[in-house]
Amino acid sequence: MVQKMTVFKRKFNVFLRVFFFSFILFLGVVGVCFGIWYLAHRQKSVQSPLAKSLTGNNTFSIAAHMEDLCVKYTIHCTNINIQNDTATVSLDPGEQVLFSLHRDVSKQFASLQLTIGHLTIEGKRFSRLDFRFDNPVITY
Repeated sequence: MVQKMTVFKRKFNVFLRVFFFSFILFLGVVGVCFGIWYLAHRQKSVQSPLAKSLTGNNTFSIAAHMEDLCVKYTIHCTNINIQNDTATVSLDPGEQVLFSLHRDVSKQFASLQLTIGHLTIEGKRFSRLDFRFDNPVITY
């Protein structure tokens, strides 16, 4: 009987050691996985790409992007001026277009192309188009 108790205690101690080391190993694996997840999903300091594009260092890249959009939408742009959150694009002499940099510039250029098409069909010339608001403002 005593011999059975010592064998049982020895097996129980081995079981406890295996269980303890398995538990420690499990905690380590979970900790490493959580650490990798945390590093992958950590919040950045600037979450909006618009905030990055409105910095003073990127005015050249914004102007280059707007020139590319002029070519894409076949609009003859003569001058692009960027100040704060507004971009002013000069077209033919006496025609200016104002864009908001807080909105999608490519959609504003598509609206500009459509508006110029409608005005050309009607035979009207504009002096200023303002796309900074929900509805474009046309000044003749």
